[in-house]
Amino acid sequence: MHIVFLNVTGNLGGAERVLLTLLRELRRLRPEFTLTVIAGDSGPLLGSVRALGCHAELLPLPEQLKALGDWNAGGRLNIAWQLAVNLPKVLRYRALLRRRLRALRPDVVQTNGFKMHVLGALACTTTAKLIWHIHDFVSNRVVMKTLLRRFSAHPDMIVAISETVASDVRLTVRAPANVRTILNSVDLSRPAVFAATNGPVRIGLVATFAKWKGHRDFLAALALLPKNLNWQGFIVGAEVYARAASQYTESELRNMVAELGLTEKLEFTGFLADPAPFLETLDIVVHASTQPEPFGLVIAEGMAAGRAVVTSSDSIVTHGENGFVFGMRDAAVLAQALETLARDPALRQRLGQAARQTAEQKFQPERMAQQFLDLYEARA
Repeated sequence: MHIVFLNVTGNLGGAERVLLTLLRELRRLRPEFTLTVIAGDSGPLLGSVRALGCHAELLPLPEQLKALGDWNAGGRLNIAWQLAVNLPKVLRYRALLRRRLRALRPDVVQTNGFKMHVLGALACTTTAKLIWHIHDFVSNRVVMKTLLRRFSAHPDMIVAISETVASDVRLTVRAPANVRTILNSVDLSRPAVFAATNGPVRIGLVATFAKWKGHRDFLAALALLPKNLNWQGFIVGAEVYARAASQYTESELRNMVAELGLTEKLEFTGFLADPAPFLETLDIVVHASTQPEPFGLVIAEGMAAGRAVVTSSDSIVTHGENGFVFGMRDAAVLAQALETLARDPALRQRLGQAARQTAEQKFQPERMAQQFLDLYEARA
């Protein structure tokens, strides 16, 4: 069987790390399969795919299509204008993609990212089974909601990464019965170490620089911590999106840090292709999204590492059992949670152990891969 995965970006965000996990497990479970990734942009994803023994190709998206999206949509007239202006580029890219798919002759085409869901539907005219793998909410996106509804009859199956995303997608697509949930997975091969670190309590936010990831609230909470508390903060991540309006620059974040007087207490690690080893060096993993989280891969990765997780999303964490949950945009409550955990290593260890158990129960890579295999191998 030949499976072709279409991915908008060549960078390594959460969706791409999930894709790499899936590829690794498919290689292990079905070594006879041919697995190919086509990315619309260059980046570390392509090399990571090849390192797994899979094929990787670059089919560059035009810059205008990369920038097209809901962050810069404006009103309905602007949406119509964007689509009209970019239609020739869409049609040219569809022709290139269709030609490549015909040459590859895949049995399954699986798409990642809203733009690739639409382009895959336009280009996939062969007998290949088409699967949309949806990682984000649809209903709050004016442009993509309209386009996905228009083309939602094309995929044979739509896979959502959580029940909340599946429910959201069913409100948009024309065939809600074709939507099913397959939870993301995380690497559980590394044993969790629960011993408390020496020195300052290490507190880290791991996220892209997207504005809704809560960097401002994280920094505000750190600024509220008592002066006598011994801690060190970390921001792990980088700019990964083509649309500048949707993310902070590192310079902007550093300015926030300076304005809050945190320069000596806060380090930037830059982009980490595999954040798991760094997560293990933290005592507290913070997830501070200001919008509902489709899944929260970093939450699951922090739990797999056996860390005490503090999050604004209750989709995975149960407050007081396997982590702490605080209200979105509530820096004061976040600061209280951080202080409580920083002063109580036994509590951090108890929550970390429970978090690891949750990860082992829900986020096994083999489980995710087997569920996708069931879709690939099911008779039409």
